[in-house]
Amino acid sequence: MTDPADRATDARTPVIPGWVSAVSIVVAVLAMSALVWVLFKGTVGPGETVRGVYDAVAAGDCAGAWEALAPGLQGERDEGSFCDDVSDAAGSVPSGVHVQKVTLLGDEGEATRAEVSMQEDDATVVWGVEREGHDWSVTSLPDSGVLSGL
Repeated sequence: MTDPADRATDARTPVIPGWVSAVSIVVAVLAMSALVWVLFKGTVGPGETVRGVYDAVAAGDCAGAWEALAPGLQGERDEGSFCDDVSDAAGSVPSGVHVQKVTLLGDEGEATRAEVSMQEDDATVVWGVEREGHDWSVTSLPDSGVLSGL
């Protein structure tokens, strides 16, 4: 007869099949990749918002540039004259415009406003942006630079 103490040491720990482990790892990697892709595609920060205005103006896309403006700024402008200004400025947007600095403003950990410094050839201009929900929109145009006349 077998001693009960021998049976306790003889018992095997259940083994998870290798294919179950492999499938679990693949599912986890795919889930994380999908999450990162969705966040990357759906997240636009203040710098990208301002850069989008430059791109829209360069393409003569009045609707795209208008859409980036905050409702308060839209209320101060006539859309028709804004579109005329976009058409006039379309050929003068330099190709080397880039975000130089973004300064987030607001409560710690919950920035609701930002100043975006853009480098236009030899000049640096500052735009004001504000977060509304998950989106950023332009609240003030630069005082100087290529798009100051919009």
